[in-house]
Amino acid sequence: MTTIGSGLNMLFSLRSPSITITSYVAQLIVYPVGLGWDKIMPNRQHTTFGVKWNLNPGPFNFKEHAMIVIMANASFGTGVGYFTDILQAQRGFYKFNWGWGFGVLVALSTQCVGFGLAGLFSRWLVEPAPMIWPQDLVNCAFMYTLHDNSKTDPARTNGWSISRYRWFFYVFLGSFLWYWFPGYIAQFLSVFAFPTWIAPNNITVNKVFGGFSGMALLPLTFDWTQVTGYVFSPLIPPWHAIGNTLIGLVVFYWITSAAVHFSGTWYADYLPFSTSSSYDNTGKYSIISSCFYTNVL
Repeated sequence: MTTIGSGLNMLFSLRSPSITITSYVAQLIVYPVGLGWDKIMPNRQHTTFGVKWNLNPGPFNFKEHAMIVIMANASFGTGVGYFTDILQAQRGFYKFNWGWGFGVLVALSTQCVGFGLAGLFSRWLVEPAPMIWPQDLVNCAFMYTLHDNSKTDPARTNGWSISRYRWFFYVFLGSFLWYWFPGYIAQFLSVFAFPTWIAPNNITVNKVFGGFSGMALLPLTFDWTQVTGYVFSPLIPPWHAIGNTLIGLVVFYWITSAAVHFSGTWYADYLPFSTSSSYDNTGKYSIISSCFYTNVL
């Protein structure tokens, strides 16, 4: 599961907007797999070099499920590793390929640095009871939902009598059917920049309201992947965390960046407001590899 999840995250990270396979997906998929393993695999005791082992020692339980989720969260829970950005930039932009050995060492070094810092600061960021990560609360609630087979009590659910599984199925089916519209049938719903439709040839309007190369002053979208592509689900973090992000967006992007761009500083007015491309001193697309000669800057 960790290998498949990591591979899918690597594949979907190249998509725009990117899709992240989180530990919630693994938590959901593993549950029927574990129950099926319990039903299919024989309960037989084996001995190898004096060590006894069994492929089906007992029913799939809460602890086994939690251990799988922990492993999935540690390997691909927050998306691809940051080292993939280095390898992609080297091969895609700079045309460098230093082999698989370099990639493995970069992956191990960056991941070990992250886990090492987590261990150093665990006394302040992990062990105290108030240090609760919102994502973990979703995992806990989801875990109890899957393993609690009791019927819904309307007295405790504000009158709701629908079961958890039935409600999940309705939401899943609705999400699946709806995504065909912004994803394929009506792609304008993905980036709903309607002011640019009114004045498609107005450069200023496109810079201010454009969703791809502008500042997106009215960031409307009907595509959930646009919402969760880079900041994950807004339903998980508390409101003050979202408010902090919104303040940073307004101050540093809508105000500061707009002031720098439209004032002509560094000839920014000749370039798109938002872009991932590189340009030369004439405003044309710049090929990064042309800055190198025999792999030397």
